[in-house]
Amino acid sequence: MRLIDLNKHGGIGANSHFVEIGGVRLLIDSGLHPKFAGRDAMPDFSPVRRSEVDAIVITHCHLDHIGSLPVVMRENPRAPVLMSVPSAMLISRMLHNSVNVMERQKEEQGIPEYPLFTHGEIDVLEKRFVRVPFGQVKKINSSNGKDHLEIVLHPAGHIAGAAGVDILHKHRRIFFTGDVQFEAQRTLNGARFPRGKFDTIVMETTRGATERPQGKERVHEIARLIETINKTITRGGSVLIPVFALGRHQELLTVLNDARGFGKLVPCPIISGGLGMDIVDYYDEIATKTGTLNFNRNVVKELKVRRPPKNLIAGRDPGENSIFLL
Repeated sequence: MRLIDLNKHGGIGANSHFVEIGGVRLLIDSGLHPKFAGRDAMPDFSPVRRSEVDAIVITHCHLDHIGSLPVVMRENPRAPVLMSVPSAMLISRMLHNSVNVMERQKEEQGIPEYPLFTHGEIDVLEKRFVRVPFGQVKKINSSNGKDHLEIVLHPAGHIAGAAGVDILHKHRRIFFTGDVQFEAQRTLNGARFPRGKFDTIVMETTRGATERPQGKERVHEIARLIETINKTITRGGSVLIPVFALGRHQELLTVLNDARGFGKLVPCPIISGGLGMDIVDYYDEIATKTGTLNFNRNVVKELKVRRPPKNLIAGRDPGENSIFLL
């Protein structure tokens, strides 16, 4: 096996791994680094250019894992792109949003390389997306047809569609975790990874061997969040909660709705907009069609979520004590 981390800057960012196992060449993820711009934000694809990959596997749809996918697909025109069913329902929306962001950055920051790909290109490339249900064996052949391997995707928690990648080649077994969350969230169960012997594990981790501090467990942190919101609102303030549009936004809406349902959240407007509100509809569809999420778009109606007022966008005081998810 040959394994190359293509994330040239290291850390959390342009996640991408080139894996050559026997005669089969895989690319695991193809992200963009949020701290860099233009082509400098992309992985170093030079090893891939020297030997075209046989397949691309996506662990999940955050942009640090898919943000440069159309670029590498352009350079590997025969490689199918494998991902879980929920990820296949989300990925085009996330990539189209990325084009919008890059176009705005080009105009505001003068980045000449943006956008790295176009809306039209996404529409063409999505025909190569292959939906792989969790637990289903998928065979991948080498380009010369003389070798093959099998992959199985397993739920990784984290966000809708997130997957760990189980690779079997002859008698060798390799596992890529991607982002993983073992603890159940309100909208999503924790990771369900296979047991047994692995020859190699490639793990993504932000805490490493550092244990979670006592008292910082999820249940305590949610209680602290609700308590902080209540104190802030009752003394005349507003609460701004910056959230990832995919995953965290829908989770927090559900947490707030639960708290309000149990009478633990003070009455106040809840204001939200942007991509996160669009993903609410995608989460509802994924929950209905796949059963992999515990989510319903009715949470927006029950919370009476409002769109952001224009004076908030302009940077002026909105004039009321509210919770903002932005």
